[in-house]
Amino acid sequence: VEEYRAIAGISIVLDPETGDIIALSEKRREGCADRAGRGLMSVSCIYEPGSTFKLVTDAYLLERGAVDPYDVFDTEGGEVEFEFGTFRDDHREDAWYSFKESFVKSSNVCTIKAVMNADPRDFHRWLLDFGFGGWTGVDLPAESRGTLRDPGDWSARSLPSIAIGQEIGVTALQMALAYGALANGGVLTSPRIAQRTVDRVGGDAREMPPLQVRRVFSDETAERMKDFCVAVVRKGTGRKAAVPGMTVAGKTGTAQKASGGRYVRGRYVASFIGFCPAEDPRLVCLV
Repeated sequence: VEEYRAIAGISIVLDPETGDIIALSEKRREGCADRAGRGLMSVSCIYEPGSTFKLVTDAYLLERGAVDPYDVFDTEGGEVEFEFGTFRDDHREDAWYSFKESFVKSSNVCTIKAVMNADPRDFHRWLLDFGFGGWTGVDLPAESRGTLRDPGDWSARSLPSIAIGQEIGVTALQMALAYGALANGGVLTSPRIAQRTVDRVGGDAREMPPLQVRRVFSDETAERMKDFCVAVVRKGTGRKAAVPGMTVAGKTGTAQKASGGRYVRGRYVASFIGFCPAEDPRLVCLV
């Protein structure tokens, strides 16, 4: 927050097996008030996730058999005018990318080309299974469920926009849990901040066991997406997240902020979500 003069920053560390919130930290730059006025930004403030959301999109396409990891797509210089609008890559390059490379290089153009023939209602159901548009059930105040409109209200631009993390509002905790599901092999968990509670005089204790919500990745898709995330840190947009002696996996996101119905150049929500060690993940971390 201080180095980049950000308005605010969030970090969350989860145990992917149990959903335990091991650590949660937030900081607002001095003089920047909390516009929400209540609760934690991690659970009450919604944002467009940008490219970190491509994990959900790419997993959907693999799960449905709509693409193969080695299908190739033309970036066309990183800027393409589709019939539903113009989309650009943050890192523009005139190249052909495999589906895996498009994730590693975080190409909006390739992701849109891959998803544009998907069934909007089927994709919407997929997002609901991940918990988007709903509450996680975390025992913290003022939780937001984010924003996910019904496909009947989507425009021609909505499917490709949501696929790259626009036109959808999420909380930081929702995104951390999605990556937690990948890290543990495919099961979405409910977040937990306490293992048990005890009354004031040390009497009856109420246990809070870990809760698995549902399977959201198949074993095969989970392994493929883990491989994609490892490559992001090894040779893609997430190389700064590498840790000597440990294999780290994850995904970067650089989402433009919107104002007055338009995206504003030079104003972003920047994020990284990763897990380690990639071979047997013990920690998921969102920043």
